[in-house]
Amino acid sequence: MRPSMQFYPGDWQRDAALRSCSVGARGLWIEMICVMHQAEPYGYLVVNGKPIAPDTLARMVGCTPAECRKWLAELEEMGVLSRDGDAIFSRRMVKDEHNRKVRADGGKLGGNPKLMDGSKVNHKVNHNPNHTVNDDANHAPTIGLTPSSSSSLKTPPKPPGSVPDPLPGFLAFWEAWPSHKRKANKLRCLRRWIADGCEPRADDIVEKVRAWAASEDWTKAGGEYVPAPLVWLDQQRYDAPPPTNSAPEGVTYVHGQARIGRFVA
Repeated sequence: MRPSMQFYPGDWQRDAALRSCSVGARGLWIEMICVMHQAEPYGYLVVNGKPIAPDTLARMVGCTPAECRKWLAELEEMGVLSRDGDAIFSRRMVKDEHNRKVRADGGKLGGNPKLMDGSKVNHKVNHNPNHTVNDDANHAPTIGLTPSSSSSLKTPPKPPGSVPDPLPGFLAFWEAWPSHKRKANKLRCLRRWIADGCEPRADDIVEKVRAWAASEDWTKAGGEYVPAPLVWLDQQRYDAPPPTNSAPEGVTYVHGQARIGRFVA
């Protein structure tokens, strides 16, 4: 076990992707780096070879599971962390470990790269935080992470801003949300949905949306008071009781007046 590791404060502060994250997400990331420094394989967020789940990571660092999931989503959205299947890893740490082993192998042969099976090996290390390696698993340079030449790293990380795979629960939520000028930011809503772990609760959340969509609060004044779905998710209004003033079946509200078909009730 290595008691220390190289850390460059200048690299940390100059990394645009990392600095775009909240202070909570950056704090979680440095905690994760400390865990990955002790892990095997080096640079992976694992314990005994098994990926660390968000709830377990929350207990390890002393935050709530909701905070942990939110910050992890933020780090992934900005391209700070990478994934190999279910395991999170640091591209920078994995690259540095690979370079360390290459230098060690070269030293055993007298430090002459030409003695290594007659092949030419470049032992120069670029300490630029945005340095990249021509490797299938490295397409998003950022502080703290980098890929190795291991054959197990063949899936490139998704670039920042990429659209996650559609989730059926979220699609049902988006379809149930009333058509409105504030119905926007679908991608950000999806990321918030994932960060807050809403997919397992999709049926209940969709029912809440439908109840609100039929309520007088949302139908009065031509739907003027329908909130933006992103605000509704951010404030976790799905945890509140559904409205009790839902319109009866067949009744709609137009400009604050209840209507049955074409007639004012």
